Amino acid sequence: MMVLGCLIAPAALAGVWFHTTILDVDGYVAAMAPVADEPAVQEAVADVVADQVFTALDANRALGGLLPEELDIIGSLTAKGLKGLTRRLTLEAVSSGAFRGFWAAANREAHPFILEAIESEGELAPTAGGPVNLDLVDVTRNVTDLLSSSGIALPEILPEALTTGDVALLDSRPLARAGAVIRALALLYWLLPVVGFASLLSSVLVASRRSRAVMGAGLGLGLGMAALEAGAVWAGAYYLDVTDTAGIPHEASAAVWAVVTGNLRLWGWVLLGIGVVAAVAGAVASLLSRPGRLGRAPRQVSVGCPGNPETTTPFGAPGQAGPT
Repeated sequence: MMVLGCLIAPAALAGVWFHTTILDVDGYVAAMAPVADEPAVQEAVADVVADQVFTALDANRALGGLLPEELDIIGSLTAKGLKGLTRRLTLEAVSSGAFRGFWAAANREAHPFILEAIESEGELAPTAGGPVNLDLVDVTRNVTDLLSSSGIALPEILPEALTTGDVALLDSRPLARAGAVIRALALLYWLLPVVGFASLLSSVLVASRRSRAVMGAGLGLGLGMAALEAGAVWAGAYYLDVTDTAGIPHEASAAVWAVVTGNLRLWGWVLLGIGVVAAVAGAVASLLSRPGRLGRAPRQVSVGCPGNPETTTPFGAPGQAGPT
C-alpha cells in the first residue's frame, strides 16, 4: 500500500494541474496572465508586431512622399527611422497595462486549439498541432494609433496585415503527443489524490512500528516528488527544443514554460518538503523508541544482591544479620 501511494502521488499532482490549468479555460488564462509581464515575451511580441506594421505600411506614403527620387539615400535613412519609431512605439504598447487585457483575450481565444491538440490522438493535422497563433490585433491597432498621433500618415484603408496581429509564442505539438496521458490523468484528477492519500495513511495505521512506516512514507513521497521535478525539467527541455525548431524565440518560450508550470513545480517542492520532514520525524521517533540508544535501560536487581529488600543471608532471615 505504501509503495502504491508513493507511486500515485506525482501522478495525482500532475492530474490536478492538467485539469485545473491546461484543460480549464479560466485556469489556463489565469496561468498565462503573468506571462504578459515577462520582458522576453514583451520583446518577442514587439518584434513580430513591429515588423508586421512596418511591412504593411508604404514608407513613402507614410512619410508623405515629401522626398524626391534623387534623395533615395535620405529616404532610406528616413524609412529606417520610421522602422525604429514603430519598434519603440510597439514596445511601449506591449509594456502598458492595456496589454494584459489584450493578452488575456488572445489566450482565451487560443485555448480551443490547445484542447484540439490534446484530443487529436497525436495526429498532427495543421489545426491539431504546431505553433499556436495569438491574435493580438488590439496591439496592432494601438501601435497604428500611436503612429498616427506621432504625425505619420497612414493609408485611409489599412492593409490586411494591420487588421490582424498573429503572434506565435506557443506550440501544441508536445501536448498532442502526450494527449492520451493528459486526458487520463485529468479524468482521474479527484480519484488519484484520494487513493494515494488513503494508501499512505492506511500503510502507517496498520504498521506494527508506525514510526518506521512514517519514515518510509515520507521518504517515498519525497522521492516521488523529486521524480516529478526531474520530469518537469526533462519536459521543459523537450518543449524548448520543439519551439526552437518552430522558430519561436527561445527566451520567450522559456518564460512561458516557467510561468505556466510554476504552480505545478511549487506544489511538487512543497510535498517534497513534507516528505522529508515526515521521514526525519519518523527516523527520530524510531530511534527514541529503541531501548539503550538514548537512555540506559532499568537495572534488574537479583534476589540476594545489596539494595534488594528481599536480601537474605546464609545465617538469617531476610533483613537480619547473621551471627557475629
